[in-house]
Amino acid sequence: MVNGYWTEEMWIDGARFWHIDEYRGFKVRLSNNPLPSDCRFREDLVFLRNGDEETAATWKAELEKRQRHEQKLRDKITKA
Repeated sequence: MVNGYWTEEMWIDGARFWHIDEYRGFKVRLSNNPLPSDCRFREDLVFLRNGDEETAATWKAELEKRQRHEQKLRDKITKA
């Protein structure tokens, strides 16, 4: 049985699994050889980091357009 609160503590089969006061966190180590699909390379984020909000918004709209198109293709295949 699992009970508790994600903001406080978690118990599994009567044993405390996690408690917020004992959480040490972790450090993210970035890969030296990231995939081209890594979100840090998204065009909209690149322009946003460089302060070009207008171009970032244009790229974000294009990304969302692509995502909607791809979702339609997936839906079409699953309904076939």
